[in-house]
Amino acid sequence: MKTVNIYLENGGKSPKPCAGWYGYILEYQGQRLYTRKRFARVEGTRQERDLVMLLDAMERCKPCRIRVYTEESYLAGGYERLPHYVNTKWITARGDPVKHKNLWKRILEQSAEKPLEFILGPHGYTEWLRTEIERRKKSDTAG
Repeated sequence: MKTVNIYLENGGKSPKPCAGWYGYILEYQGQRLYTRKRFARVEGTRQERDLVMLLDAMERCKPCRIRVYTEESYLAGGYERLPHYVNTKWITARGDPVKHKNLWKRILEQSAEKPLEFILGPHGYTEWLRTEIERRKKSDTAG
């Protein structure tokens, strides 16, 4: 099974719902290096944008192993807890409903054919993605 690397960057850091940009790069090494990029503006909290961004990238991949490069520990921790959430009928250890349950369910469905491995921390595309997101933010507000 082939491996696809996904490099994620969320331009919105506010925990409150608002419009924010994200960007990612898909990378696959075949006979040559193939890359695809995408940027999008999305309404929601930072965590919602992280989930939407991950889903957006996963849905562009055929069945494969996926390595996710991100600084967002929320994604890695949430993904690790998915089996627990399924067993507890989507209730957290504190007894609260899991936030963004529908998005997590879609990630769980996608990961059946596309298992995820998370690598936390800055990556080789971090600065470029941040620069591109800022450029898009500026042109978005200028119009």
